[in-house]
Amino acid sequence: MESNVSRRYIFFILGVCLLIFSPAIIFFIPSAIPMTFYFERDMWFYYTPLETYIVFGIGVALLIACCAVLFFGKKKKISIPSGILLFIGAIVLFYGSAKCYIAMNDKGLTYRGVFGSDKKHASWEDIKEVELVEVPMNESGSSKFIVELKNGEVITFKETVHVQESRGGMRWKYEEYKIPVTYTDASEVK
Repeated sequence: MESNVSRRYIFFILGVCLLIFSPAIIFFIPSAIPMTFYFERDMWFYYTPLETYIVFGIGVALLIACCAVLFFGKKKKISIPSGILLFIGAIVLFYGSAKCYIAMNDKGLTYRGVFGSDKKHASWEDIKEVELVEVPMNESGSSKFIVELKNGEVITFKETVHVQESRGGMRWKYEEYKIPVTYTDASEVK
């Protein structure tokens, strides 16, 4: 028995589903990856930087474009290789975004950038200075931590609920290792 629906419509349905659910996919998956694949019991928090969401979102857009090319493409000689290239590009972007995270525990910071091959560790002794850009309670937005390492690298992350829960432990480590902390009002930075 032969189906009346062309196989092309499978790509149409996949593309529309990806388009509809893309906000949830882009928000949930990048934040779940560090807590799933890089989980260590003694970590205070895992933070997913903004660039991870951007790269992952571009990957989802490439998947949607792949489905559109395979559905709308009339010439198989062009649409199939184009779809395969878009699919491979999406996979590469997903892989690169899955690598990026920042985690903190009582030993220091562990971090890796987008497409980073090695995870880096900075102990509390390696931290030169911390700047906390605080947003007043009556304003919208999140406070931001700017951690400067002695090797010149700068790690920036926003204060999420998990980071906020770890502030006591962070403060204790600042005092233990005599790390200077600068508190800046966010309204002064603008």
